[in-house]
Amino acid sequence: MFAPCQNALAPIQKEVDMVAERLTPKQKKDLPIQIVLRGIPATPAIESRIRTKAEKLFSHFWGITSCRVIAEVPPKHHRKGRQYNVHILISVPGGELVVKREPNEDFYLALRDAFLAAERQIKNFADRLRGKTKTHAAL
Repeated sequence: MFAPCQNALAPIQKEVDMVAERLTPKQKKDLPIQIVLRGIPATPAIESRIRTKAEKLFSHFWGITSCRVIAEVPPKHHRKGRQYNVHILISVPGGELVVKREPNEDFYLALRDAFLAAERQIKNFADRLRGKTKTHAAL
């Protein structure tokens, strides 16, 4: 059962609503996305895939102020081979959401897993702002 939540996030929700009213659809699309590739060649295909997935995050919650995607290949492991790490830092009103998933041998799978986790975190954050989280009765 969902109950309205009177918490510290209520003032932040009002601030986010005010900012969202002032943004035009074009401004919502042009929000900053920073891509950092370490040890991975910067190809148009990789950058467009990351941009597409990041823009999808903006569509889930319009309060995102910035998104930074860091993809890297740490030094080669003797037994596991090449492992790709993807970290996503998402700035939202009142804080920052950080996503770090387990390394994967396939870059696109590592990217997919990280963005799915980011999507879940954004949805949970938005639900907390809207007061759609479960509250437990006091003992």
